[in-house]
Amino acid sequence: GDQYARLLAAHDRYRAIIEQGGFVEVPSDVRLRRGRSKDLIAIRERLRQEGFEAGDGGEDGPETMDKPLREAIKAFQRAHQLKERGKLNDDTLEAMAVPAREKLERVRLAMNLWREVTPRGNYYVFVNIPDYHGEVWKDGERQHRFRVVVGNAKSGIKDGERQLVNATRAMDAEIDRVILNPYWNVPSRIFKREIMNADMKEMEADDREDELSSRGYQLMGKGTRGEWVRQPPGPGNALGQVKIIFPNPHETYLHDTPSKSLFKRPRRAFSHGCVRVHEPLHLARMLLKFDGQYDAEQVSELLRAWENHKFFLKRRVPIHIEYITVRVDDRGVVHFLDDVYGHDARRMAMK
Repeated sequence: GDQYARLLAAHDRYRAIIEQGGFVEVPSDVRLRRGRSKDLIAIRERLRQEGFEAGDGGEDGPETMDKPLREAIKAFQRAHQLKERGKLNDDTLEAMAVPAREKLERVRLAMNLWREVTPRGNYYVFVNIPDYHGEVWKDGERQHRFRVVVGNAKSGIKDGERQLVNATRAMDAEIDRVILNPYWNVPSRIFKREIMNADMKEMEADDREDELSSRGYQLMGKGTRGEWVRQPPGPGNALGQVKIIFPNPHETYLHDTPSKSLFKRPRRAFSHGCVRVHEPLHLARMLLKFDGQYDAEQVSELLRAWENHKFFLKRRVPIHIEYITVRVDDRGVVHFLDDVYGHDARRMAMK
């Protein structure tokens, strides 16, 4: 892709800022009185240093909070995955206080990571965990960009040591199935921690089955040591209407979700490790069309009937899940992304 070349240009920009003395110092707290503050002069200059056009205040002067400045603040917030409110809140001022040298180091780290990525094919899916987005690429051109929810940063004891238990793993794999109206086979750790309650543990198998059924689950292998739980297709299914499988040792997959509100947040690390996809039917259609299996009438009928159906791809589609915390968008804006699992912090501390 073109990220390496864009990052190289960003590298030169931040190096030039450092050579010119670094970022303009901004106050840790900005108090506006009737929309005015002398601190806004430094804020405008600080924003301009990273390419955000903040205007000069026009007839009201640079000390006035006007529309161009608010829009520049929103653009800065968007580039740092903050809520776009156009206000100089604590999170925004904290992001402005990050030294140019630290940003340069993060750009360099992103460039190093891009040098190590697996070569891409002619058609592939790319998910960048800290970006909370996925993309579909064909012949070197991005065809689709979509929001995702990834694994949360909750830690716990695993294999005798504290680890991130729900983090989405970086990996290279191949998509081999698109499933409409999937079953959700509930992982045992989720069942034990979030579904099974104290009363249920004491129940006989038949009573436990009735209790689970009342909550929309099916008890499988009832009464055996291998007893497990699944959720059938339907409006309440945790995987929604689409599941996209790419075999891997972490049992990670892409899927729909009935919980759509999380996609509105700028930072989206809320899952148990799998990747939730915004508007997953569009992605499913793209994969099926590429494979020559898309039939609009058939898909519509399956979805209406909530009928479980597996499409096995004739041509597997590579999927690359990466962890790179700096990206440059199509307009040249550098986005410094959430180091949600602390991987970058550890890498930079080792230098």
